[in-house]
Amino acid sequence: MSDRGTLLRVVPALTALATSTVLVVIVGAVLPGVIALPVFVVGVVVMAVLLSGRAEATAAQVLAGAREPLGYEVASLKPVFAVLREHHVAGDVDVRVSDSGRVYATRFGRHTLVVSAGLMRAVRAGGAFDERAAAIIAHALGLGVRRFEAAVAFWTLPWKTMRAVCRAAVALLSVQPLLSLAWRLRFVTATAAAVQGITEGHPVFDLLTAGIVVVTYLVPWCERREQLLLQRQGDRFVIEHGFGTCLAEVLRPSARAPKALQRVHALQVGGQRRELTLAPTGAAS
Repeated sequence: MSDRGTLLRVVPALTALATSTVLVVIVGAVLPGVIALPVFVVGVVVMAVLLSGRAEATAAQVLAGAREPLGYEVASLKPVFAVLREHHVAGDVDVRVSDSGRVYATRFGRHTLVVSAGLMRAVRAGGAFDERAAAIIAHALGLGVRRFEAAVAFWTLPWKTMRAVCRAAVALLSVQPLLSLAWRLRFVTATAAAVQGITEGHPVFDLLTAGIVVVTYLVPWCERREQLLLQRQGDRFVIEHGFGTCLAEVLRPSARAPKALQRVHALQVGGQRRELTLAPTGAAS
């Protein structure tokens, strides 16, 4: 990924890591020492193990809800990986299955590929879906390896929990028009807090409050931009390996927004150009 993509990834990651660390320290200070110390030691040990690249399959099961594939699921994926090998896409990964009904595949950590139960059902249903499934998996493989994803996912569990609670609260409060408006205009509160803190000579707390509000804007923006960059990176990888048309066929039925339609068009055109480039001279005549 480019330097821009790395920066977009670092901002949310640092926010999540810092917030989780602060929450761990706060909870540890409240708990009795006989409980807090063993929990902290176990957490550090688990973090060290995940940083070394070990126990990734277990981490995928616990953190991503991805189980080991059953025998019939392994058999169903063999034709799909055969298609990937034909297109020179490396498939040396440990496959895990998520019980989600959606059709997707995603990379987890260094060696793990998580495919959804929805994708598995589509493959078993037949209908020449092997190449489309290969396109979906190729897109996931094209995003590259995230060496420390398992460790980061583990350490940021407090952040994810707090964020889920905050989202539920915001969704609940958004029913009230005034509260919803106040949330949308929170930058006004942040600006007023910063100005008041500076003018009154005790800016630390007020600037901290303003900084938290800024983070509520910055982190989601960085995450959206990073997802867009990853999507484009995966799309380029798919086109380069001859799966552009197949992925376009997968996305076309659900494409409604202009950006989604443009993506389908770009995949279709990119796939056709590659097919023309690779076609023998006599085939074009």
